[in-house]
Amino acid sequence: MITFAFIAATALSAPTMSEVQQQRLMERFLRSASRDVIVRIEVDVTPEGRTANCRLLEYHGDERASRQICPAMERARFEPATGTDGIEQHGRLELEIATGQYQGSTFNRADITLAVAALPGGEERADVFVRAMFDAQGEVVACEANDLDAIPALVDAACGEVVQLEARSFLDAEGEAVPFVQSIRVAFETS
Repeated sequence: MITFAFIAATALSAPTMSEVQQQRLMERFLRSASRDVIVRIEVDVTPEGRTANCRLLEYHGDERASRQICPAMERARFEPATGTDGIEQHGRLELEIATGQYQGSTFNRADITLAVAALPGGEERADVFVRAMFDAQGEVVACEANDLDAIPALVDAACGEVVQLEARSFLDAEGEAVPFVQSIRVAFETS
């Protein structure tokens, strides 16, 4: 059974990093990043808030600096994800970090892009961020808006697409598949 939740009292949360931790990470990364670089990484986080795995997804600029980001992530600490029951879970998140000429830039990549005839307010693009809970088999068991101000119809459509994703896996330190929470960006673009 898949749960779509649009209420404020939900326990489901994706992993996050405090502003202090973000600043520490940037300081470590900037010491090693002597040139201009922007990186997009995916980080697996344990229920204890520690980095379990880091993958470089893409980068532009200084290749040497791009290889430094995952080692810098090893000491990062996160607020762990929580499942629908409020219990801390494994979590997966995507981060972008930019220095030098790329400061303020973004890859602006969506996990899913949907073409629509029109959007509220006449916008050309709307990004909706949802949190999805995946079971140990990688199937979506819950999906909800990250932002309580998100338009419910867009959240419903986003979650409808998320449940159709190919099964995703998350392996713990022992190599066992475990449930996890991930934040997913769904872009709605007018065609």
